[in-house]
Amino acid sequence: MIFINLTKKEYAKTIDAVSLGLMLQIALTQISPSLLQKTLNIFAKIGLKAGTVVYTNAGLVLSCFVYALIFILPAIFIKAYTPKTSCVIGNNIFFPKKPITVIIGTIGVISLTAYLSALAKIFLEALGLGIIEPQYNVPSHISSIILFAIYTSVIPAIVEEILFRKVILNRILPYGKIPAVIISALLFSAMHCNPSQFLYTFAGGIILALLALKTKSIIFPMCIHFANNLLSVGYLLLYNFASEKVYTITVATVDTTVKIFGVIFLFKQLKKITLSSILNQRKELDFSLKKSTIRILFVMYILYALYISAEWTYII
Repeated sequence: MIFINLTKKEYAKTIDAVSLGLMLQIALTQISPSLLQKTLNIFAKIGLKAGTVVYTNAGLVLSCFVYALIFILPAIFIKAYTPKTSCVIGNNIFFPKKPITVIIGTIGVISLTAYLSALAKIFLEALGLGIIEPQYNVPSHISSIILFAIYTSVIPAIVEEILFRKVILNRILPYGKIPAVIISALLFSAMHCNPSQFLYTFAGGIILALLALKTKSIIFPMCIHFANNLLSVGYLLLYNFASEKVYTITVATVDTTVKIFGVIFLFKQLKKITLSSILNQRKELDFSLKKSTIRILFVMYILYALYISAEWTYII
């Protein structure tokens, strides 16, 4: 890894720009439902009847466009207002050895941490704090289902990887691999603004960042992100359209299988990590990364994300 000798002032500017960009991302997320509804009202006025396939498809296409903008605009902002660095992570197509195994293993690790999240949720409920899980209305027409899969699997995999791995990870990378991976994963987790998703999105963010660095590309992380989201869509479709028995058996079988792969994959990766390899990633700087990261805008962004996250909690 070749690091660029950037100063404390440049690092501070990077963290501030990233924090402001992500505040913009959350703000756009908050206003997007109102924007979508107003646009759909216009569709209704020009003759598209609510509840029809055409109306549903128009809403899904519009949702894809808005969701993409929610991430692309902050990415442009961060890129414009952070110090220019050499782009380590690009768009070249490069897959590691045994890509299918890595994809299933990564999804398995995310599934394991999602299970831990579920246990944590039960513990919090015992303490009197409930967490609402996000709900999706699955359409019934085949064309709408395809658009729904694009909206929930394809678009997020592309635009979220562009923002968090291509832009944010690249911008923090000159200050050290470990800080870049951890900070980008933390911000990726906070962006979801839902306590039930914090743990497994953080774990997924770390793995995707490491794979982006390994392949020097966001293409393979995009593939994993897409596969993970698509699996969730598959579960939703089974829940809505298959019998309870088929749903239970299928989900239990697939989930158990990916968890086993996840344990094996995690064990193999941990065996490769040594103290010397961690220490070798440290970069000699004339300032403390830890202290310099806790800047007012960074703290404000985390508090802002936690404030929005509180919408998903309730007192039992």
